[in-house]
Amino acid sequence: MKLFVKWLICTVSLFLSWQIFPQNFVLWGGWAALIACATILWVLNIFLRPVLQFLALPFSLVTLGLFSFLVNGAVVALAAALIPGIEIHGIGVCVLISLLISAGNLLFAHGKDH
Repeated sequence: MKLFVKWLICTVSLFLSWQIFPQNFVLWGGWAALIACATILWVLNIFLRPVLQFLALPFSLVTLGLFSFLVNGAVVALAAALIPGIEIHGIGVCVLISLLISAGNLLFAHGKDH
């Protein structure tokens, strides 16, 4: 159930990003592309992001953790690049999308275990 909640948070975050950044988040493929991107992003966050965070650990230590925002933004950019119906312009928007996903996970996915 927790995995479904995280996927749903990812989907809602992408939808909100599409509404907040209409000039920088272009959705050509409609809802199908949005759901596909959310699914790819969800899978990348489970499997690829921890590996990238580990590899970027020295940079994160030097920048006091700020480099991890770029890693998260890069994962969002990769997910968008894998889906032909979505264009996200700028790493800053990707970082903001990842922050929105993180905030949603913090609010809704954590704390439901007990």
